Amino acid sequence: NLYRLVSESNIHYFSKRPRTPKSLLKYYKSGIIVGGACESGEIYRYLLKTYKSFNKDRNATRQFLKDSDEFARIMSLYDYVEIQPLCNNMFMTRMEVDPSDPNDVAINENDIQTLNELLVDIADDYKLPCCATTDSHFLNKEDGKYRKYLLMSMGFSDAEQQSDLYFRTTEEMLNDFKEKMMLILYIKKAFYYVLSV
Repeated sequence: NLYRLVSESNIHYFSKRPRTPKSLLKYYKSGIIVGGACESGEIYRYLLKTYKSFNKDRNATRQFLKDSDEFARIMSLYDYVEIQPLCNNMFMTRMEVDPSDPNDVAINENDIQTLNELLVDIADDYKLPCCATTDSHFLNKEDGKYRKYLLMSMGFSDAEQQSDLYFRTTEEMLNDFKEKMMLILYIKKAFYYVLSV
């Protein structure tokens, strides 16, 4: 099924890049593990929109996502939720706010941390695993210069400030999440263990 999806996305649904319609993914999903993706993915976009609409209120956002039938329908496609290192989404702190949209508020580093924590909560709420992923776009850290030039040629104004989207080692990933996220994950596991005993 994976080969079929790759072929279809490159042959029949290619538009600047290979694309896979959700209907096709649902049809061929058997035997395929579907992850929640990066900030461009459906889960993160819905979470960010909700977080902003609740004026960055973490608890209200989580409760809404737990109760939302629309979000439950979205989550039904996925087998796990992804979180990435904070640096992956720091570009969002440089995005312009749309003054015509009252729900479009500026995002800072603490908000990105909160969004990661909410992704962990969402995984718990929907009984899915949560995986920390690198969202790597290149293999080695020094290869980032080539992506920078590619982004510059595509007109990205902040290409010079791109994230380190290289393939991180396990040790590097643990260091990225050690301070805050790992503590949250350990507390949740300990709390779950206490409740289970």
